[in-house]
Amino acid sequence: MEFWHIVGDITILLSMAVFLGIIAEKLGFSGVVGYLLAGTIVGPGLLSWVSSGEDTIRSIAEIGVALLLFTIGLEVNGKRLRELMGRGMALGTLQIVVTGGIGFTIATLFGAPTKASIIIGSMGALSSTAVVSRVLQDRSELDAPHGRLSFGVLLVQDLAIVPLMLLVAFIQESPSTSEFTSQIGVAGAKLVALVVVVFLAGVLILPRFFGAALIRRSNEFPVIVGIVTCLSAMWLADVLELSPALGAFIAGMILAGSPFAAQVRGDMAP
Repeated sequence: MEFWHIVGDITILLSMAVFLGIIAEKLGFSGVVGYLLAGTIVGPGLLSWVSSGEDTIRSIAEIGVALLLFTIGLEVNGKRLRELMGRGMALGTLQIVVTGGIGFTIATLFGAPTKASIIIGSMGALSSTAVVSRVLQDRSELDAPHGRLSFGVLLVQDLAIVPLMLLVAFIQESPSTSEFTSQIGVAGAKLVALVVVVFLAGVLILPRFFGAALIRRSNEFPVIVGIVTCLSAMWLADVLELSPALGAFIAGMILAGSPFAAQVRGDMAP
């Protein structure tokens, strides 16, 4: 019964999302605006039509966000990644510092304590990769110069989540300098481990699957292998206490060089 209760909640969410998404599009906004309003209205904050619990809905949403970033990663090969991270790295770092500083200043002016102001500034410095990339996709601007630059900034923000989370933990727990340095080292090592494991799997294992005659003759197997790769990278990232969506994006980049990248992207994007 619990499963069908969740199915009912998903049906309500999607129905309201379609309805408000269409209205948003007709008003000249992105459909994402309608989706956000739908979740706000039917959620526990207002009508409480969805009662499966925040953890359940958040887990389902996490898969959706990760699949979106996986399909975007399928479009990012090594050359394009270097282009994205060129100007994007400098501009993204500057954006995080400036926006975080503005958030800190505003919070301080409203009388918030210094620790709280730093946390508020850190929150304000980040934006949603899923929302922004979806809007760029809908407008076919992901390959435009400003789209590539924006996505580069988003990548920097995703990478900045780890040090910002460590900063918040440092403020709350006030560990010693050696402990804080150790935490940074562990977080960096986890990120490197995630990239290395997914990269080795993409180089040593996946080509054998995609090169098999049975896989090449099938319309379903390449997509299934792609989904398994995406979910595996998500799971590994979660085990390493990193963002599952970041793991999915890295998996997409690894698969971007395969001859089935276009097919997997075309089948999974919807």
